[in-house]
Amino acid sequence: MTDQRIRIEVPANEWVTSNDRLHWREKARRVAAVRRRSAVLARQQLTPIDGPVLVACRARFRAGRGLDSDGCAPTLKAAIDGMTDAGIWADDDSTHVGQICYLPSRKDDDLVKGWHALDIIISTQLVPF
Repeated sequence: MTDQRIRIEVPANEWVTSNDRLHWREKARRVAAVRRRSAVLARQQLTPIDGPVLVACRARFRAGRGLDSDGCAPTLKAAIDGMTDAGIWADDDSTHVGQICYLPSRKDDDLVKGWHALDIIISTQLVPF
């Protein structure tokens, strides 16, 4: 199987980082919005996958500041949940989403101001450990 790619663009007011200190209700609103957005895009762009996969993610920002590679983990988790809702895999447990890899974040001048993006690669080629 070839790798599948998807870009999920998220407005800044829905983005969640590991460093955020949000009220639980605001965090839940953001997570739900990213999850819905991811499910819609996944249904349109991805093919269901059987078996363990590697999910590699690179966060993209319009600003060129240095950011933690895994700072986008809460947003990626919501996106993976949305892909589960879309039926891309049966569950997001370790037997289906076997590995998650965070690539260094990058500046992206093509993004609309006030938006961020997750560039995600889904591969059946796991890293052996």
